[in-house]
Amino acid sequence: MEITGAPAAQVISLTVADNGIGMDRDAARRAFEPFFRASADRAGHGLGLAIVDRYVRALGGTVTLKSEPGVGTRVEVLLPRAPAFGTPENAAPAVAVLPATGVEAAASIQ
Repeated sequence: MEITGAPAAQVISLTVADNGIGMDRDAARRAFEPFFRASADRAGHGLGLAIVDRYVRALGGTVTLKSEPGVGTRVEVLLPRAPAFGTPENAAPAVAVLPATGVEAAASIQ
């Protein structure tokens, strides 16, 4: 199994690839369907890729799958980069009130 990630200007890329048994074309097309399992011979409930797909789409990203029997499977997730929260110089302080003493504590969020 190989896992790689890379930030780009607008997206974050995460790729998971294996050299396992792979999937045929029909199974690969259905891989993101909830409860779909390419084979009943292996463990699992058929929810993993369906959950990944829903979360990634909810975050505004995309997920693609390429697979070939006897070669393996590659899943690529692209997520939009979130805007920066600011630099330490202009970060707003976090304030917490301690109930026992009423003392305020401030810390910069970095």
